[in-house]
Amino acid sequence: MVQGNPELADKIKTLRLGLEADDLLEHFKYDAVIDQDCTTHTEYERDESHAIHIVKRKWYRRSDPLGWGSYGKVWLESDETDAQRRAVKVVQKDLMERDTIDYKREILALAKFSKPQYQQQEVLVNFLGWLEDPSSLYLYMEFFPLGDLEGHISESLPEEEVKDITTNLLNGLRIIHAEQFTHRDLKPGNIFVARKPPAARWWVKIGDFGIAKRVNHERTALYTSIGTPKYTAPEVSGDLDIDEPTSIYDNAADMWSLGCVVFRIATRQDPFPTRRDVRRFCNGRKPFPDELLQGRMGLDGLEFAKALISPLPTKRISAEAALGMAWIQNRDRNTLAPEDDELVGESSDGTKLGRSTLSIDFKKTPNDGVTTMSFAADSQLGHPSSGTAKVPSTPKGGVTIPSGKTHSRPTRRRPEVPEARAAELPSPEPSLSGVEDHTSVLKAHVVPENHTLNIIAIHGMENTADGAWAHINGGAEVNWLTHPDMLPKAMPTARIYTFEWSASSDSESISELLERRGFELRHRWQEVLTRTPKPTVVIACDFGGLVLARALAQAEDRRDAQAWLLDSLRGLVFLGTPFRGTDASGQKRWRAYLFYIVHMGQTKNNLSIAETTSRWRLVSILDTTHTPFLKQTCQGLERAIANHSRRIPAVCYYETHDTKFKRGFLFMRPAKTGVLVESNEAWPGITSVHQAGLHTDHRGLNKFAGPHDLSYRKLRDQILAFVGGTVPRTTPSEWDYDAAHMEKYATR
Repeated sequence: MVQGNPELADKIKTLRLGLEADDLLEHFKYDAVIDQDCTTHTEYERDESHAIHIVKRKWYRRSDPLGWGSYGKVWLESDETDAQRRAVKVVQKDLMERDTIDYKREILALAKFSKPQYQQQEVLVNFLGWLEDPSSLYLYMEFFPLGDLEGHISESLPEEEVKDITTNLLNGLRIIHAEQFTHRDLKPGNIFVARKPPAARWWVKIGDFGIAKRVNHERTALYTSIGTPKYTAPEVSGDLDIDEPTSIYDNAADMWSLGCVVFRIATRQDPFPTRRDVRRFCNGRKPFPDELLQGRMGLDGLEFAKALISPLPTKRISAEAALGMAWIQNRDRNTLAPEDDELVGESSDGTKLGRSTLSIDFKKTPNDGVTTMSFAADSQLGHPSSGTAKVPSTPKGGVTIPSGKTHSRPTRRRPEVPEARAAELPSPEPSLSGVEDHTSVLKAHVVPENHTLNIIAIHGMENTADGAWAHINGGAEVNWLTHPDMLPKAMPTARIYTFEWSASSDSESISELLERRGFELRHRWQEVLTRTPKPTVVIACDFGGLVLARALAQAEDRRDAQAWLLDSLRGLVFLGTPFRGTDASGQKRWRAYLFYIVHMGQTKNNLSIAETTSRWRLVSILDTTHTPFLKQTCQGLERAIANHSRRIPAVCYYETHDTKFKRGFLFMRPAKTGVLVESNEAWPGITSVHQAGLHTDHRGLNKFAGPHDLSYRKLRDQILAFVGGTVPRTTPSEWDYDAAHMEKYATR
């Protein structure tokens, strides 16, 4: 009869769930009496003769509350010996009934999340039990001496610490969503700190399920604006202009909130400070604020944040899927815990104590996304020992980067490679004989007698024949690399080279061509450095920056043979390098820019069409089909400069002015005026790489009218900052390589 009556089956299912919920609530209800500030529990104990005795235990409430909520206060209680403490949330029933809120909903949520398999993961606040009297509801939870996360983020946190916190939160949300609940008010104030650096890695738990809601995916679309505005999803706050089932209030709302929390702790700023900003973002009139995350998170981190903070709920990634993203999977998990694994009773940095726990028996670290772990082994994972090295934060007041300490010798020892990584070893180098078939050459322009520094300039879409480095004014050319009043005057002991490369090669794809040119750069670079081993600064313009990035990635993959190259570097300058692809309109602007270069080259230097139009192929690398190659290039660059023992400083410059295009025979009308390389496109997604804007269009990034040019002075001062204090007037002995050792540095 039930099988033929779906409505009756639903009623029976609802009744069964209701009975199960009642049983669960009753299981967690304390047998206790509250008398003002004292709670007396009735407990049962068995003595040695197995006789049962009734024991009365008293807990006393502290005089000052830990915090306030919309419907009550949170107090601290301790037992008679003051050895144990707990937090109690006292909720006024009349206030909740006034707002038609079923207060037992929170109890049910807390009870469900207190299943043993969930509590073992230690990512949700431990619920101890509940009581009620005619006027109030009492919820007992663990107490956190370190308080909530809001009190610990006065400054932005390093990316690895953000990853640790995010992993905890994802594991917590995975549990909440698995039980068909949404939190609905995830924010730093509802995230409680169990541990924090420097005593241990971050360990946080999700708490305060005051407005938790069970999700019904078949019916119920909650459009009520519940939660904290800065962290509330647009479909909940009413800022998303959509009237479809995708606006149903479900777990996706929590993922938006998580994205805002991650953004906040990484930058100390909100992605969208006002509801107007949220509306503009959802309507496509405001871009995702990449620039705030640049310098704080890598490319994988940026992609992770975007996967959470997506306007449409259906486009947001789930907690389960987020745990599998590269940013989380690449988190450092190798640091061991300190010997003393007890919970810290108070903050080591003087942070005010407050908010919700009893002493915790840590059975499993939540810093790992794996849920089936060996408890005995995992108790030692996820917490750094004291003295862990930290990357210095971005210097205040600009992008000038002090040079690192020089080494007495480049590192030559080859690290041991496990058998399992055999497949990851770099492939053999291509034959050097093929290099001679191309026009790549490293040409010296300024050659002082007693030089202490090498500067290599790599052109981009414009080549040297086009006057890549020369500003033309009234027929006079000013090349800032060679003009006696410009770079040679600022650095009189610098030997200045240009790397000239060609984009022509019909037999190779564009990605293969850039890979090949990177190899040729390393080959020519080696020829120069083995004869004149000096510290080096490299300047690369637009697509030349991709050639440089490929060269450095190749050198890192062959560190045993290419240590000299990486150790010689004192700084990198990227001028308008497009590290990310662009849309159709952006590619159209690039083609218009190239048409201008081709036209000028043919007019000025009588170049053939074949010599100029071969560069049209470069624009194709910006198509979305080549996104994996660009991402791989950025990751390779990060391995080479951010993981280097001395960390190679780098700055990416972008233009702030629109580039104007003239009418040409290839277009019915000129391309729309615009910026060729935006700030987010000029950043490779590497935390240690800095950014700065030059007040010019793309043509002016590598051309300066004279020593008075402000953009030139900014670039000159940055190069001086790279080498200042590390390159004396005489050649340091550390760079006088022994000729007997040069074979060790030979390209394989």
